[in-house]
Amino acid sequence: MNGTPTKKRSVQMTPKHQRLVVIDFEYCSYNYRGFDFANHMCEWLYDYTNEQHPYFWARTDSYPTQEQQERFIVSYLRMMQREQETEEVSQQEVTKLLAEIRTFTLASHFFWGLWSFVNASVSTIPFDYWEYGEARFSAYFRNKTELSNLSGVDGII
Repeated sequence: MNGTPTKKRSVQMTPKHQRLVVIDFEYCSYNYRGFDFANHMCEWLYDYTNEQHPYFWARTDSYPTQEQQERFIVSYLRMMQREQETEEVSQQEVTKLLAEIRTFTLASHFFWGLWSFVNASVSTIPFDYWEYGEARFSAYFRNKTELSNLSGVDGII
């Protein structure tokens, strides 16, 4: 589920189980579940279809709503429980995974910010990596402040 500004994805349907499997071959590696989910949600903030400089739009109001996040998490947990043949999803599990995602949101923004600054000096494709890195670090600091304000609330940290 890792993503990059220059996404090259392959989608595979597994006929036996009728489920969607998304594979990102370009940056395929093991990550913590929270990082992958946080990264998925952070990607909602960036639109890479801009054909003009800086070749992306940062849309800070496009982050998934609480309802969208919970729907995503419940779908994931239901699939996991179906495979493990366990009970229904509890609100406690959803809350715990939401907290995990909030925390890893910082890692996602920090990682892609650093990645962008490195690519700003070496990449030859038309994309303003420096500005993208600044956007990601702005999001990092904004989220860090929000997370710090939530510290100790509802088991967030």
